[in-house]
Amino acid sequence: MDCALLEGELASKLLAALRERDLPELAAEIAPDWDLPAETVQSGLETLRSHLELVRGNTALLYEMT
Repeated sequence: MDCALLEGELASKLLAALRERDLPELAAEIAPDWDLPAETVQSGLETLRSHLELVRGNTALLYEMT
């Protein structure tokens, strides 16, 4: 299991990057590397983006990837 702590500036930069990209296109690029369907990857990216939108001030997200 891998973990990522997303807080402050890092969370803001990742959110900006996700907002700049076309998520279906990005998911199609990532999916083969993860051996997952593009739709599954896109759903995960959308969830991550919505969670990052909630990060404010001293809050942080701890993501566990299993």
